[in-house]
Amino acid sequence: MTEPSAAPAAPAPDKAGLFEDFIDIFVSPAKVFARRASSGGFIPFLIVAVLMAGLFFASRNVMEPIFDSEISRQIAAQAKANPQLAAPEAQEKMRSMMRVTFQWSTIVGAPILLLCLALVVWIVGKIFGATVTYGSSLMITSYSYVPRVLASVLTMVQLQVVDPNKISGLAGVSYSPARFLDPETTSQGLMQLAMRFDVFVLWTTVLLAIGLMSAGKLTKEKATLAGVTLFGLGLLGALWALIKGT
Repeated sequence: MTEPSAAPAAPAPDKAGLFEDFIDIFVSPAKVFARRASSGGFIPFLIVAVLMAGLFFASRNVMEPIFDSEISRQIAAQAKANPQLAAPEAQEKMRSMMRVTFQWSTIVGAPILLLCLALVVWIVGKIFGATVTYGSSLMITSYSYVPRVLASVLTMVQLQVVDPNKISGLAGVSYSPARFLDPETTSQGLMQLAMRFDVFVLWTTVLLAIGLMSAGKLTKEKATLAGVTLFGLGLLGALWALIKGT
């Protein structure tokens, strides 16, 4: 009498270090989210935040003409709405304040954005039935933001071969339809809407959906709906600007 054969051993969990995570997120994102589903998101969040801050400092000088172009455009729009701001002294004061705001919003804004986006991902994931915590949502959000880090690197490379003084605003270095619009004649709402269709914004949204499917155990259909919902929420600001006619 033969003994019953032993049950096949369960496959060993996929193991990899953080370096492999940041490579695999480009080629096998589902594996990254699956193996980090229960590990929390603080470490990838910290790495992405530090990378974004470092890239800002590295590109600050070449980006300065583009920031100045954006600031000048905003000052002109505010002066048009409020004649009291047309005085050169008032405009120079505004320019100094806005330069500081641009710098600090880039440094501090990236980690705050990641933390807030993780909260939105957690809420949307829960609505569709994902088994996620805020920690796992922060993990999903942080890894999904890695393509945006790549976008910053490509922008730096781009500005090494293109004169930044000839680029009229941030839309001119984006990877969206806004790149081909004239910011002087196009409404702010339409510019914002066009910039939401940036290649890297879309890429990030797809990764968020994959993360909710792999780490949050959503079906492909529900993960797709969650991704569409997240993208739609990102359009609200642009749509509101269009409604207001700005």
